[in-house]
Amino acid sequence: MPYIKSEDRIKWRGLIDLLDAVFKTVPEERVDGEMNFVISTLLNRVYERDGKRCYKDFNRMMGVLSCATHEAYRRRIGPYEDIKIDENGDIVE
Repeated sequence: MPYIKSEDRIKWRGLIDLLDAVFKTVPEERVDGEMNFVISTLLNRVYERDGKRCYKDFNRMMGVLSCATHEAYRRRIGPYEDIKIDENGDIVE
């Protein structure tokens, strides 16, 4: 889960703020591709250190991506969908 201790977040805050500032300069039609590039490059560097590759690392990489996807849905997309259900009605009657 992404809920790390407050003191551990401090080391990441400046870098995240910098990435956010850079992404705000990217034209909207290119944001998704550039976000994919940044995430893919970071994953490759973290999980393939010293040029070594193994299933365990690929499995961990996919686990991180899966958990991030689930967290995004749970915290951001799900609540948005609930608002839209209230506004427009549920598909289940």
